[in-house]
Amino acid sequence: MFQDTPKANSDLFEIVRTISIVITLIFSLINLIYAVRIFNYKDKKDDLLKENELRLSAFRSLVLDYHLDKFYGFFENVEKHLLKLRQPSISIDKKRKINEVIVEELSATRRAFVNLLSAVNEKLYDDTIRDLDEMIDGFTNRIFDGTTDLSNETVFQQFISNELSRTRTKALKRFLTYDGAEDALPDSSLSILPRP
Repeated sequence: MFQDTPKANSDLFEIVRTISIVITLIFSLINLIYAVRIFNYKDKKDDLLKENELRLSAFRSLVLDYHLDKFYGFFENVEKHLLKLRQPSISIDKKRKINEVIVEELSATRRAFVNLLSAVNEKLYDDTIRDLDEMIDGFTNRIFDGTTDLSNETVFQQFISNELSRTRTKALKRFLTYDGAEDALPDSSLSILPRP
């Protein structure tokens, strides 16, 4: 069948050599494709990190550095006005006036502080404004709720002071864990707070 001649051995060697070259070329092509894909992935990841760093920098400089005092001032002003509810037998007109003032405080804070968040991150803006709106709506309900005696220190603490503190702390945690990501995920190493 097979002749053991130098020509047959030479042909067989050429076939094996050709197959070897083809296999080497295929592996080289596969390696090249993977190298290009890895490069593109790393390049996109680097671009995303740069975008996150820019957003985080904008957040720090536009919002935190120059406007965080407005955020704190909002809570101080709302608390100051709500403390007037501690007076026993406060009239409906005074309650209405207090409610109008705290709603105006929210409106002013929205213009001076919260709207800036939308320039940095929509989710950060949406979550913050939702929490502040819910807090003020809750206060409005409590102010005109005939069953809640806000002149009582314990009741005031439970329904007003604790809610102010909880909402402020929740927003501050959101601000301090913001890492520049578009969806405001707090898991990145770019956070303002150092990681433990």
